[in-house]
Amino acid sequence: MNDLKDLVMKNRIIIGLLILITAAALYYCFIHFHGRISRNTINVTGTIRMAELRVRTKVSGTIKEINVKEGVKVKAGDVVARIDASEIERSLKSALAAERTAMSKSEKAAQEFGRIYGLYEKDMVSKKQYDIAKVFADSSYNVYLKAKAVVESLNVQLNNAVIKAPVGGTVLAKDVEQGDQVSAGSVIVSIGDMRKLEMKAYVNEEEYSNIRPGDRACISVVPYPGERFYGFVRHISPAKGKNAENILEIDISLPDTGIQLRPGMSANAEIRPK
Repeated sequence: MNDLKDLVMKNRIIIGLLILITAAALYYCFIHFHGRISRNTINVTGTIRMAELRVRTKVSGTIKEINVKEGVKVKAGDVVARIDASEIERSLKSALAAERTAMSKSEKAAQEFGRIYGLYEKDMVSKKQYDIAKVFADSSYNVYLKAKAVVESLNVQLNNAVIKAPVGGTVLAKDVEQGDQVSAGSVIVSIGDMRKLEMKAYVNEEEYSNIRPGDRACISVVPYPGERFYGFVRHISPAKGKNAENILEIDISLPDTGIQLRPGMSANAEIRPK
């Protein structure tokens, strides 16, 4: 009789443990895959707009010309700005002369080594003479390679002084003017890419300082009240403008939904900080 009671008790314990494990697994899956339970969900309101691509300069210098205005359309490859490259051009001129000199010396050293090598094969020069000629030829060639690398680097800088639109779209913002000094990495213009859409929202910095790029967002738009779209916080930056102090500008990526979303549509988003 006691054995039967023990067996029943053990079965109850096992069943209870299985129920707890199953419940925990279901809860984890629900949180992990759906992310619907969150004490820190943040609601923001914004507008659907073209995805903003910030075009940056790769070189420092003075803006020589800026060829676009806000609101104009550009094609991929259009020159939007030029940076004064006169100093780079002077350096390139000197580097090309140095490269030519190094190439000439390297060619002569190689020819001399070839002559010494032929004599060494016939035992007409010493091993020391052979070694000296080889070291000089190798050294001259390395000098030429370094000079060539300098020329290639300056050519890259010269090309980067011409800033082109990487995609076609509409110029949303122009961040510089002719004569401005810029450093590598500075934003020159921002282009709206019609191939991609995003939601832009503005929030108070103190209240929403816990939002981070990569946070998941559930988005709804007014024309499609029954639809939900899932995106991610792509970019956060201080808002611009006279009354933008302590305001954050948030860009939320939008997936290709198959629904005709258009720039200008009002949207709401629930952001779930990680």
